[in-house]
Amino acid sequence: MVELSLKEIDELVDAILKKDGAGKRRHDPVDDFAAVCRFAVYYLPGARNLPGFVELPQMPTLSGRHAAGRELIRFVGFYLESINPTLTAFEWARIYHRILLRRNGIGTLVRIRKRPALALREDAKRLSFEQLRAKYPDHKRSILYRYLNEASKARRRK
Repeated sequence: MVELSLKEIDELVDAILKKDGAGKRRHDPVDDFAAVCRFAVYYLPGARNLPGFVELPQMPTLSGRHAAGRELIRFVGFYLESINPTLTAFEWARIYHRILLRRNGIGTLVRIRKRPALALREDAKRLSFEQLRAKYPDHKRSILYRYLNEASKARRRK
């Protein structure tokens, strides 16, 4: 099987990102995972039924500073391969990783949590308005100012 080139992966990532709706939260990796799943099921040939839980092969645990993120990306790759075996798990993982890099940039901490709005609140504690605007371009000015005011009030209470 031939491995996808970086150009081919970028074309797939562009296709996935074009399918996103206008109201999508662009800072949530879980939504990005859902977008890749939709793409694997509805737009690529060879899709199986979307499984709820999949028996995945045993993966050796990784160690190091960013092991949790790498394990998540590997899990996403194996899950997507079980949905659509057209691409290998490694290629699916590369596609998902490329989407995360496109959304968040290289060197940015990607938070995966149940409440993604907490990321914006935490960033408001340490970033200026211009930095927040650059990081969250899909949010309105009023929302960003509201989070900045909340952070300012929390600092004064301490």
